[in-house]
Amino acid sequence: MSQTVAGCTILKIPLKYSYFTISGPDHENFIFDYVPSKLEYRILTEDVKQKINSSMLGSFQGSNTLLLDNEMVLTRKVAELNVEYNHGQQIFVSLDRDIDKQLMVVSFIGGLENSKNLALVKNKLLSSYFEYKRDRIELSADTHRFLFSNGEVQSVRNTFRTILMELADYCNVYISILYKNTKTCSLNVIGNSDAVDLALNKIRIAIDGINPDKVIDYVSLEHASLTPLLGGLDFFHFKKIMQETMCTIYLPNLLPQLFNFKSPSEAKIYITGNELYVSMAKNAIKKLLDQVKGFIYLKEVMIKSVKRDLLILDNNKLFLENLIRKTGCFIQIPTLGVSENYHDSLVDIIRIQGSSAKMVEECGKLLMEFITSYYHCNYTVTTQLPTGENDVVEKVFHCLQKIAVSQDAVVSATVNPDIANNLIHLKFQVNSKAAKIRKTIPILQSLPLLLDTKFLKQQVQFHLELSNEERVFIEGKKNGKLMKIMQKSNVAIKLSPFNEHNLILQVICENISESLIGLKLLEDELPKIVTFNVPECFHRQIIGVGGSTVQTIMRKHNVFIKFFNSVEHGKSPPSFPSAFVRKDNVVIKCPSKNKAGIPEAKVELQNLVEKFSKCTYLRTYLKLTRSHWRLLTDVTDPFHKTLETTDMISDLEKKTNTFVNFPIDEPSPIFDLEIAGLENNSELSANSLSTILPVDHEFKIQPHQSWSQLQNADQRELPSPGSIGYWYLESVVLPLKLLNVEVQIFPSEIQDENADAQMGANSIVLSYFKTVDDSTSSKVSKALEILENFLTKYGFEIMARLIRDPASYIIHKSKGQVDYKEVKSNVLYDHNVPFDMEFKEKVKAFPSY
Repeated sequence: MSQTVAGCTILKIPLKYSYFTISGPDHENFIFDYVPSKLEYRILTEDVKQKINSSMLGSFQGSNTLLLDNEMVLTRKVAELNVEYNHGQQIFVSLDRDIDKQLMVVSFIGGLENSKNLALVKNKLLSSYFEYKRDRIELSADTHRFLFSNGEVQSVRNTFRTILMELADYCNVYISILYKNTKTCSLNVIGNSDAVDLALNKIRIAIDGINPDKVIDYVSLEHASLTPLLGGLDFFHFKKIMQETMCTIYLPNLLPQLFNFKSPSEAKIYITGNELYVSMAKNAIKKLLDQVKGFIYLKEVMIKSVKRDLLILDNNKLFLENLIRKTGCFIQIPTLGVSENYHDSLVDIIRIQGSSAKMVEECGKLLMEFITSYYHCNYTVTTQLPTGENDVVEKVFHCLQKIAVSQDAVVSATVNPDIANNLIHLKFQVNSKAAKIRKTIPILQSLPLLLDTKFLKQQVQFHLELSNEERVFIEGKKNGKLMKIMQKSNVAIKLSPFNEHNLILQVICENISESLIGLKLLEDELPKIVTFNVPECFHRQIIGVGGSTVQTIMRKHNVFIKFFNSVEHGKSPPSFPSAFVRKDNVVIKCPSKNKAGIPEAKVELQNLVEKFSKCTYLRTYLKLTRSHWRLLTDVTDPFHKTLETTDMISDLEKKTNTFVNFPIDEPSPIFDLEIAGLENNSELSANSLSTILPVDHEFKIQPHQSWSQLQNADQRELPSPGSIGYWYLESVVLPLKLLNVEVQIFPSEIQDENADAQMGANSIVLSYFKTVDDSTSSKVSKALEILENFLTKYGFEIMARLIRDPASYIIHKSKGQVDYKEVKSNVLYDHNVPFDMEFKEKVKAFPSY
């Protein structure tokens, strides 16, 4: 350790040590491997092995085995920083590695007067940190026959080898193919975690490009931040496009540059699949892009810099990606080691971008709720100055090392001697998750023994973040809850504002043991919240006369229950691609000490829904088509601009006091839409919905020998080039898509209940929205002309044409139980508690590419 000054600051940050070995040519199971020239590695010598947990290296360690690890870059950076700062600025940096825990602990020590430069040095060091990652793609000689010769995976085609080498150089990653058996192999990619994600995306796209049955196209974005805005809530629109076109959509990295990785790739959304369907998918994405460009909302939220660092270092990427998908908002977190707040090095700015002000606000709220899981602890002590000042620094240094390694926590200390009064002031700061913070206390309690002195004065402070909305809840009536905690534990509790979402709760005490008691009592009073959806038509019955029913449940389970209606939630603007997403409208909340009552209260509420649905609810059905569903969920259709909101189903349910079981996934070609309500409400709701359904223009067609080809194309069976089915897709389906007109094939004509059937007739139905402007008539005329020209050209005889009456889709009413359990699996829920796993199975996830 370097020579210390009169006072000093010590900072320790634990970092994950990640590494992989490359056996390459020495391994008999390797079919292909390539190490790019710019990839840093070292030979796995005996000296290097001693510094690594040998049990983690694997059984094969040949003479040419290479080691990729993230210690090399940090070691070099530490040396550079010591050359730059150790002499003039008296700042020293060191790097230690704990072999058993696979941790590296970087230590900074400098004079008290150099605190700003210490923060600068810390950021420079962290900007060089990254984690190695391995991911793989399983390949099969049967599925990927175009990648291999002779039907065996040992014979990788030269074209694919060349592409893999180019991508390895482009992304600076190691790529290998490992033999499993004659028909299967594993393609492995190792490198910087961000580089691996980029490489996997590129490899999958390249594989589809080699596939003779697929083509590749892309949509360029100005920035990757537009990707979630196009996807909408839960990436509903990307899923919808893939279902309609059978294409694969490859998205840019949703969280680019968390580590300091400069992506060489521009922001593009790639689409692969059948040529005609790729054109449809590309057109759909471009329409979404044109729509969201005009409605972009931006919000900035403050976060403490150390919590920003922990958000990245604690491997929260999956949570952040799920939050992005859930809200349809982009979250820009400053790159690790980069501060964008030049006025205050202790605070950073996170930016949130979305196409709805409401969802941007919701995303910020959920992110700040997650941040509350991180605690901050201050421990200040005053003691007599020991004889050896440097011994104090040495002992404090090793105490911090113990905390950093054992609890994986960011920890710092200031040592401030008061020579005049023969005193020394110590201040420790620990930042980590709540459980780890509590485990550091025994280590801090051992300081008097460690320093061989008595503490003259000490104080412990725990800083917790809590949502501003919960201030009244945590205070209690007339601050009753906090007063009770302070009386029981001899702590002081202060509340102070931090940002527009969160406040800071401070627990202050002169005694460590008492502080833990106070912290536990406060945590017992912190709110535990679960939210879910109950169809609004059941709310009044569940609440009961004067709230009697719900109050009984609240008293029984010691919880608070609140119901929201659609008016309180507000409306989504027509520009926001979020149609048919049900919001959580029931909140169950209680102090954490009573959280066991929440699941029981939730079950009781759901049982009431089952009970009421059995008794008096009538169900009316609308017989709808796939075309209806596609048009109703396509918010880029000009029809939706004539509406005040995209929450059409929620509005309808509110007005008619019904439940509309609208499917979130693309349904069968013809499906029954169930509407449930009291008395004749379901029929009124069905009538209202029928007035906004698309217009159906039906062509009745004489039987034809090629009719089956049209049916197959309609069912998304890929037709062979040059067939009638292929020309149907190219000359009818695709042009009509551009006109916002859906076309659907039926084996027999759609009939009214009272209509006479024309035996042997087939049907082609054009569906479109009719708007008040003049554009509809020209659009319809052009669509009809396109279809008629195709039918005439290929000899299909039109027997009749008619416009369907939407009222005829209402087919019957019946009493009976609403299948609420089935409803929950068909509805896309918008959960406000993203880390409550009990309810997450209802959210249908979008695959990550």
